Amino acid sequence: MKSHDRNDALPFVSVIIPVYNDPSGLDRCLHALEGQSYGATNFEVIVVDNGSDPDLRPRTSFRSLRFRLLEEPRPGSYRARNLGVLHAQGDFFAFTDADCVPGKRWIETGIRCLTEASGAVGAATGPVEIFFQNPSRPTAIELYESLHAFTQERNATELGFGVTANLFVSTSVWKSVGNFDGTLKSGGDKEWGERLTAHGLIVKYCPQARIYHPARETWFAYARRVWRVLEGYDAMRRRTGYTTPQFVMDLMSTWARALRSPKVAWANRRRPGGWLGAFKYVFAALVTAAVSTYARLAIRFGMLQRWRTERAR
Repeated sequence: MKSHDRNDALPFVSVIIPVYNDPSGLDRCLHALEGQSYGATNFEVIVVDNGSDPDLRPRTSFRSLRFRLLEEPRPGSYRARNLGVLHAQGDFFAFTDADCVPGKRWIETGIRCLTEASGAVGAATGPVEIFFQNPSRPTAIELYESLHAFTQERNATELGFGVTANLFVSTSVWKSVGNFDGTLKSGGDKEWGERLTAHGLIVKYCPQARIYHPARETWFAYARRVWRVLEGYDAMRRRTGYTTPQFVMDLMSTWARALRSPKVAWANRRRPGGWLGAFKYVFAALVTAAVSTYARLAIRFGMLQRWRTERAR
């Protein structure tokens, strides 16, 4: 896509955002994109509605953005992202989510990190920082998520992927690696990263390409996220044979993390919340282990049907 007022020295970028039932989050995300240092004429924004109930047309005009709204009625955030890619016109794709708030220099630093990289860099990712609703009184869920929800540096350097809340990739690499697996409800970013690695490429971690993400506000919302993540994990493990000993080891690992929570709380006692926050963190770690155990058993043995079909998050 060309325009008389865009900087042809910069690659044109397609920002792809799946959304489901989150018009306020989408508005907040678009506001942040409107203020990008990269310049609004140098990127387009493709929002893919994954079957929302409310009207998702932006409440504000966002006239400075090249904005398009598409619809993917089939459940699945990865299907929604794939549809966005199909309609994208950029030289690069930048993925984020409707409930995320991109930092002012997110596109600029992410694209520079990727284009200036040498060697076998195939994609780039950056931090996804959790922010609290009330920074002076964080809840137990917020404290736990702030440490464990998005371990992006480890994802990139040790596990070879970046979560789709913050991921940059060129169109040429995308064509080589292929689309996200639309059948997965969670973990599609990790599965895509495994295919990227199979092509001899790596994901580069770019600490300046920041995205901000609100912590979950309720235990119900948090439990749904745990269930969704574990469902995707289980689906991927079954493809290569998820044996009973492996399943038992995963359960033991879940509780090992919970039992380490007092040590983690002590190490982070100076974080927001102080000593009370440390106790909240330990409590959240134990609840998370219990929820994860139940979810793993239910998913593996079909003990309970999901209460809803998971769509874009």
